[in-house]
Amino acid sequence: MGSTKYISSMGELSRKDNSLCFRKNEKNIYIPIENTKEIYCLNEISINSKLLDFLGKNNIVVHFFNYYGGYSGSFYPRNQYNSGKLLVKQVEKFKDNRIEIAKAIVKGIGANIDEVLYHYYKHGKSEVKECIDWIRENLYKLVDKTEDIKELLAYEGEIWMRFYSMFQYFINEDFILDKRVKRPPDNPINALISFGNTLLYTKTISAIYRTHLDQRISFLHEPSEGRFSLSLDISEAFKPVIVYKTIFDLVNNKRIQVAKHFEKSLNYCILNEEGRQIFIEAFENRIESTFLHTKLNRKISYRTAIKLDCYKLIKNILEKMDIHTIVSGDGTHHKDIIQRIESIIKKYEKSIPVVLVNEKYTTEMAKQWYWKENNPYGLNRFLPQGLRTIPVPVDDYVAWILGRIFLGLAKPENVKHKKNR
Repeated sequence: MGSTKYISSMGELSRKDNSLCFRKNEKNIYIPIENTKEIYCLNEISINSKLLDFLGKNNIVVHFFNYYGGYSGSFYPRNQYNSGKLLVKQVEKFKDNRIEIAKAIVKGIGANIDEVLYHYYKHGKSEVKECIDWIRENLYKLVDKTEDIKELLAYEGEIWMRFYSMFQYFINEDFILDKRVKRPPDNPINALISFGNTLLYTKTISAIYRTHLDQRISFLHEPSEGRFSLSLDISEAFKPVIVYKTIFDLVNNKRIQVAKHFEKSLNYCILNEEGRQIFIEAFENRIESTFLHTKLNRKISYRTAIKLDCYKLIKNILEKMDIHTIVSGDGTHHKDIIQRIESIIKKYEKSIPVVLVNEKYTTEMAKQWYWKENNPYGLNRFLPQGLRTIPVPVDDYVAWILGRIFLGLAKPENVKHKKNR
């Protein structure tokens, strides 16, 4: 499962030289540290401070789950992406313009529910047209009109209730949803929803960790103690196309069955170990699957889409910040580029310095960062990193690396280039 490792058995996780060792039943299973970004502990796991120090130095996030499949908490390494300026601007955005970002989130939920339901409408489930029409004809107008967060949250609640009411028309009858029950889930469909939502929430925690955003300052959900409310915000719009699409596919294709894959008690229902493994595999396949991003006009994975939403939020937060310095690489055409930049600066009567940065090896660095952020698929999975073909330009990574070099956060010699060995 690429950069994500799941541990579902009881045992002990420790550091062994420069890798991880999971010991169970007196047998060792080694986990390579390279390319590992996050670890999910789905059972009782013993750890020690030596391991946590090692994980922290390698920027690996660890998520812990309880017996019921519920989220217990995360080990979150010391944040290497702290930005005081962005934190201040994020707080200012919450105070001055929270409602606009919250509206965008609710519209995103509506658009993705529309997409999921339209799939079933095209395949003969005409009953779902009622919900699709309400989204297209009513929801967006209601959202645009309101200036009150509580009213907006009410519209969000209504769209989810309308979505749940559509399940009866296209889902296996063993999984009909009477009402949404969360802690703990009381029937198979609620168990699947709770587990899937928790996986997506923790994926979003990991994504935000690798940006300069502060997890605690949210816009739709009320910021509160004891949870990363920004992760709730960003994951919300992706639930229909990642979590619910995974559930519908598993249930309707009978890969998850009530009789085989659940543990039931008087007041709870959870996936058993086999059921969890089936769900996790399908969830990972879904989040790594690609779709055509209409604005980018290219295919991206849902994992990348979550990351891009984080960057879009940063752009929105910083859109009114003054430009203090422009950084450019010193490559072949840099003189032409600088002339164009300076003419634009002059046009707007600004005084902004343009700084040249040594861009030696930045393309190689960008390729390495690309494979850190995007798991290889197809034939690329079986090739060494140096032989893989990157399907998109890496110019955006190069620009980001030039900025990090300017700030002293990266050096060309950081790349494992043959001339630097």
